[in-house]
Amino acid sequence: MTPGDAGYPSGAYKRLARTRRSRSDWSAQHFDALLKGFGFEPCDKGKHTFYAHGDFPDVYVVVPRSRRLRCYVADQVIDAIDDVLARKGITDHE
Repeated sequence: MTPGDAGYPSGAYKRLARTRRSRSDWSAQHFDALLKGFGFEPCDKGKHTFYAHGDFPDVYVVVPRSRRLRCYVADQVIDAIDDVLARKGITDHE
């Protein structure tokens, strides 16, 4: 399956590519748009936002709501998106 067949917008793939190139200094809003673009649904929990995927509820990410987030958040978001894409059989998304 190709990225276009998955139903995710091309802008989501572009944002994912930018995040892969530079994993630091992203805002919570950046990750919100990125995760929503790949089908994750937000749920606010105190000082964090919990994102679970609609098709795969066991794939989730917790994003702090601070101004600039550390690299580990980008790593976790990328890993969660890669997991969803792999489960959908999308391999050539980079």
